[in-house]
Amino acid sequence: MNNNLLDTVNAHWEEILLSVKEDLNLPEVSFKAWLMPLKVSSIEGDTFIITSSDPNLNYHYIELKYGTNIKVAISTFFEHMYEIKFKSADELQMIDAKNSPVRQNFSTALNPIYTFDNFIEGSSSDMAYSAALAVAESPGEFYNPLFIYGGPGLGKTHLMQAIGNYIANTNPSKKVLYVTSEAFMNEIIRSIHEAKISPQEIRNKYRNLDVLLIDDIQFIIGRESTQNEFFNTFNVLRESKKQIVITSDKPPKDFTILEERLRSRFDSGLIVDIQPPTYEIRMAILRKKLDSFKIEINDDVLSYIAENVTTNVREMEGSLNKIVAIYRLQRLTKDDITLDLAKDALKSIISTNNKKKVDINYIVEIVAEHFGISINDIYSPKRSRNISYPRMIVMYLSRKLTDNSLTYIGDQLGGRDHSTIQHGIDTIKDHLRDSSTSTLIEETIDTLIKKINPQ
Repeated sequence: MNNNLLDTVNAHWEEILLSVKEDLNLPEVSFKAWLMPLKVSSIEGDTFIITSSDPNLNYHYIELKYGTNIKVAISTFFEHMYEIKFKSADELQMIDAKNSPVRQNFSTALNPIYTFDNFIEGSSSDMAYSAALAVAESPGEFYNPLFIYGGPGLGKTHLMQAIGNYIANTNPSKKVLYVTSEAFMNEIIRSIHEAKISPQEIRNKYRNLDVLLIDDIQFIIGRESTQNEFFNTFNVLRESKKQIVITSDKPPKDFTILEERLRSRFDSGLIVDIQPPTYEIRMAILRKKLDSFKIEINDDVLSYIAENVTTNVREMEGSLNKIVAIYRLQRLTKDDITLDLAKDALKSIISTNNKKKVDINYIVEIVAEHFGISINDIYSPKRSRNISYPRMIVMYLSRKLTDNSLTYIGDQLGGRDHSTIQHGIDTIKDHLRDSSTSTLIEETIDTLIKKINPQ
């Protein structure tokens, strides 16, 4: 069994089931009755074994009614053709325990779909690719740390996890861990404010690794306690010749409020960038993804995607995934997927004036997550600095990123009047004008806007 893949499936299983619900426009009652009880118990080769703890669930009905859609959702999500098989809990219990694989206690958090083999190398990424491969083959010996930067959706995470998967597969004894900087930051926050996990446990977890892969380091910039913990972890690992790989949306020199001690350590390794791919590389990426689905689609459709999604590979692949889902669900042929059909299917993604819809609730969600507070704190009457400050940023961003009036923003934020909203906006503007606070607030606002609408 591929344990890394099973971990990834479990982490995204609800998302996969919700996509089935959305594709079928399934009523909530049907979704809860038939799909919610399902879970993936194991993966055997290219087959997902699906079961449920409910002994009365009618697997035959589910397979006939929803089996194809579940299979399509899984295959689309993981960009590989998988089969599914339904087994009851009784059937699983009859399997000889000796033949059941033993799960490893240590989880790498890696997604196994990210490998060097399926990364399309080109002039925009050849330096990053070569450096990543060198690190994977000799971790801790060259380019430590390896710092990869570039815009969203260009392949930074793919290369980073390819390093991890290569090392984990060729040397299983090494402890490899992939973590986003936000997840790292949240662990630090919990260790400070909760009794469930201690700071020492965090240190033991991260400082005993052989390879640390930390994604989107920009999100801890300005977070003093998190930066300090990462700095100390960095030093311990590097002095022990353990490999560190970091990704970011920009190079260290562009972080105006990054501590100099961290900047110098990032600079001590190798810094490489990934640029948007050329049209030829974009076409190659789409063709390779299409090959993994084992279907054919006309080149004019692929060209339409490649010409219109030019700076974000993830969004480009998402466009192809949508076409593939239509192909499978409607049982179409290559000739059925016409350019007009593709344009209609992708009109919400590809548009000359397309911009992601942003609403106040989403802004609240992103800001609360960034500052490590609850969504309810934003809406609450609490006035402590650690809550009122993020709340004012919500007000500022709601005015900046939406067309909503002050009155409407106030109504959405717990029934506050328009003068309160204006005061919050003015406070943030004052901080932006104040030389003593402007750099920090500019970095924070810039980071949040990228999270809210990464285009």
